Amino acid sequence: MKSNTVYESVEELDLPDDKDFEILKDKIIYLTGKAAEDAGIANIKFRRTVVMIDEVNRKTKEVKTKAVVLITSNLKWSAATISALYKRRWQIETFFKLIKQNFAN
Repeated sequence: MKSNTVYESVEELDLPDDKDFEILKDKIIYLTGKAAEDAGIANIKFRRTVVMIDEVNRKTKEVKTKAVVLITSNLKWSAATISALYKRRWQIETFFKLIKQNFAN
């Protein structure tokens, strides 16, 4: 999610007390900015999940933890599932970037 995204919170979803500690926030929102109105998605509910992600520098092996905001139209899956899918997708993206950098002509 971009930092200038305009939205309205509809509902704050409960976070589990005993697991998924990397999930910081989980909300149902409407995008309310002009871009959302122009795209015709201003009346669609979205899920805004804030998760902590560990990022490893490939050269120094230094691990940095940062908060990442994820937005999805999937309201059925748990925040943990959304977070896990994002992490796996990011691993795939990183792998393809590595392949492209090392094997492309």
